[in-house]
Amino acid sequence: LISKFVAAKVKYVMENVNQVALFPGVVDFIRQLRRKNYKVWIATSAHRDFGKEVFKNLPDLKTAFGRNAVWWEMYKESKPSPKVLNVTLEKMGLKNSQVYYVGDAASDYKTSLNANVKFIYFCPNLKQRDARIPESVPIVFSHREIWRWL
Repeated sequence: LISKFVAAKVKYVMENVNQVALFPGVVDFIRQLRRKNYKVWIATSAHRDFGKEVFKNLPDLKTAFGRNAVWWEMYKESKPSPKVLNVTLEKMGLKNSQVYYVGDAASDYKTSLNANVKFIYFCPNLKQRDARIPESVPIVFSHREIWRWL
């Protein structure tokens, strides 16, 4: 039953990949970070095939990130395992003390704790704030607000 459920979920996700949208200005923001010599990567639990489809539908995103992405196939452990961040840090050539992980879920926060990486909570709507993430954690409502933490 589980394998059927997973197959149905994967099929649904791939059929709806064209509905993935970006917040306005995200690609320009990534370019600004890069111009200031920040390393910007995607570390996701999505599979590479899904990512390729997203990049195909959003070519500006592909251009912004290029090969700077870590997919499920590269670490194969679910959050809150630190492996996704450890693999990303290795590929970036950085230490955990040099990195901010921006995430939108409690599992992202726990992953950052386990990898000893600073966390910024992306929460565009405070009414939907996850109470499992401590109030002491920096919050940004928009990608543009990240500048104040760098």
